[in-house]
Amino acid sequence: MTSRLGTMALIARSYLAAHGVSRRGLMGYLVAWGVVAFASRGRHSALGLQLGDPGSEPLDTIGLVMMAVPALILLRCLPLYTVELGLGRSRGAQPSWAWWTATLGLVAALTPVVMGPLLAPTVDGDAFRSVWLLIVGVALLSRLVMPPAWSSMLVVGVLMTFSAPGVVPWRLNLLYNLELLPEVTWPLSVATLGLALVLTALTPGRERCS
Repeated sequence: MTSRLGTMALIARSYLAAHGVSRRGLMGYLVAWGVVAFASRGRHSALGLQLGDPGSEPLDTIGLVMMAVPALILLRCLPLYTVELGLGRSRGAQPSWAWWTATLGLVAALTPVVMGPLLAPTVDGDAFRSVWLLIVGVALLSRLVMPPAWSSMLVVGVLMTFSAPGVVPWRLNLLYNLELLPEVTWPLSVATLGLALVLTALTPGRERCS
């Protein structure tokens, strides 16, 4: 049993190394999620919506905004500005890159589940996971059609816009309004991430994680 686990660990390590994933990058991703979990326990809310006592909102603003950090780290494992290749052009698609994209999608989907127990007890887990998937989807789509710096600014800008008091009407606030979660936010999150993964799989990657 131990030998089998060791073999699987070696295969996983070799697979990650083949795609340029360094220990520094992996540790950075885990530490970033640790920061998100820690921030979610803070008694601060940038929304100012007075939904409850400070820190008791179903989604803590500081923790949500901090999700930009692991999302941007994840983008380091994805292609550079590739609009010149043509979105959706399957001619250059590589099976190995498609599998790698699927792996990243699986990691993105499982990370908030694994890290969930570290979040503040008052944080709504389903809402937190749906927002994370939506942010990753937006990040992937933007990375395919604009330079990395612009993509990073877009991710941060989306989070800040929805988190700033009064900028987005509450009835339209996909990130924080839990009433929109079952019928709007979850379907939109899944659709956005799914589309992003498909288009990314069709665009061979050229960047290595660091």
